[in-house]
Amino acid sequence: QARYDLLRGDRGHPVLPPHELFLAADAFFGAIKPFSRIEIGALESAEPSASRLTPHASLDTTALPPLAVDRRADHPLNKLQEFLNGFDGRALLLAESLGRRETMFEYFGEHGIKPVPSVSFAEFFANRTPLALGVAPLAAGFVLRDRNIAVITENELYASQVRARREREARKTTGEGMLRDLSEVKVGDPVVHESHGIGRYLGLQNLDLGEGATEFLTLEYMRGDKLYVPVSQLHLISRYSGAPAEAAPLHELGSSQWDKAKRKAAAQVRDTAAELLNLYAQRALRQGHAFSLRQHDYEAFCDAFPFEETPDQLAAVTAVLGDLQQGKPMDRLICGDVGFGKTEVALRAAFVAVNESKQVAVLVPTTL
Repeated sequence: QARYDLLRGDRGHPVLPPHELFLAADAFFGAIKPFSRIEIGALESAEPSASRLTPHASLDTTALPPLAVDRRADHPLNKLQEFLNGFDGRALLLAESLGRRETMFEYFGEHGIKPVPSVSFAEFFANRTPLALGVAPLAAGFVLRDRNIAVITENELYASQVRARREREARKTTGEGMLRDLSEVKVGDPVVHESHGIGRYLGLQNLDLGEGATEFLTLEYMRGDKLYVPVSQLHLISRYSGAPAEAAPLHELGSSQWDKAKRKAAAQVRDTAAELLNLYAQRALRQGHAFSLRQHDYEAFCDAFPFEETPDQLAAVTAVLGDLQQGKPMDRLICGDVGFGKTEVALRAAFVAVNESKQVAVLVPTTL
């Protein structure tokens, strides 16, 4: 509701009120009441004969023992192997995605655990495979005692890694220069409006244009002209990265100055793009070494770093690893301020090379 109240004054991007998009809690539970449901919980006792799932049925389940993979141990899958050896039923391992399933399948095979791929729960229940590997978005595993089946998810095997991966996906980085929120700009900073050019941010101001009070960013341009931008249009504002902030050249509102600057920049971009296309076409003809990535060895190495990667670090690492595996000469420069984690990106790339018996040279600017 608060977000709707903030954005509803933007006529260029009309939004629907929450009650037209979402059901209230009472309405939701009333809507699902006619449907059958299955409740899964750990029970003290249950009828052994209750092998079929029926509406309003309860399943007799127990929790799994600790099964976490210890990639630094001589036998990283020891806990899982001991559980499978001592369990007299069938087990279904579940990955979060098809890509993760292939990675897990290869890794388990290297350590003597060879599950059979399963495309669905129905397929697993229909056959008598003792150990299968499938894909499903379950949050946690369990043991079905009446069916003697164990369901094991990635959360039991790689708990911290799965949580970190989900958190990273939830906070993807935005485009270069784009303001994520107002905490990234302070009063007096020069900013660039997509349609009006360079102005100076003077702070927030509440204005009522006849549809209720709305918060606006106040931007000052040449000759003291003011532009009021709704907070909902923050995506049109980016950081200014040219001359020093105090010397930023402010544009004149209503003039063609900004349009001319954009046309000139576009022409220079086209010329530069043509040169780069020619250069990259020549590079594409050259062959380089395609490195292979042993995912579990790489993840074990990454676990040794004390800090979790930032979204920007993760984007840089992903790009670098992609370059290394392409089989083309690599041409990438990682830029960042002091202490922002460039070395961690470089060390990950170095690991991939060293893990394939290649040499790595680390050059530093001074001996200090």
